[in-house]
Amino acid sequence: FSFLHPQIFYFKMPWPDNTIPRPPAPCCASKPVPTPSLLESVSQEFGNLTHLLYWPSSPGEEKDLLASTSPQNSTYHLRGPAQASYALGGYLEAILVARDHRGRPKTHGGDLFRAQLLGPDLKAGVPGDVQDLENGTYLLSFPLLWAGQAQV
Repeated sequence: FSFLHPQIFYFKMPWPDNTIPRPPAPCCASKPVPTPSLLESVSQEFGNLTHLLYWPSSPGEEKDLLASTSPQNSTYHLRGPAQASYALGGYLEAILVARDHRGRPKTHGGDLFRAQLLGPDLKAGVPGDVQDLENGTYLLSFPLLWAGQAQV
């Protein structure tokens, strides 16, 4: 009558615990020594990066606040003759002339400008690209992404 009274057997078996981190096995490989061409490449790349950080110095009186750029006095105009209409997908370009607080045009670059083309009817806008020409003028370029009126 053993089938009426089942018996339970327990077996205890060792099982490795994979949750315990183990140190990496020792390795005899050494790190490769950089070749001169790799060092030259890194040096060239560093030179390229430092060129991107170039900031032109501001000539003239450094402590004269009135000689600093004034957003209220700075002006812009369309590059080239104005057109009655522009092609959708094209670009609108304008020239920004930076001026100081006395209204005089700046003779060097280095200012930070943000430019936007706004569509008031659509309540839309697109950022423009600003290129410093390093002579006090900046080239503004806007993609024309919608039909209708727009303002810089």
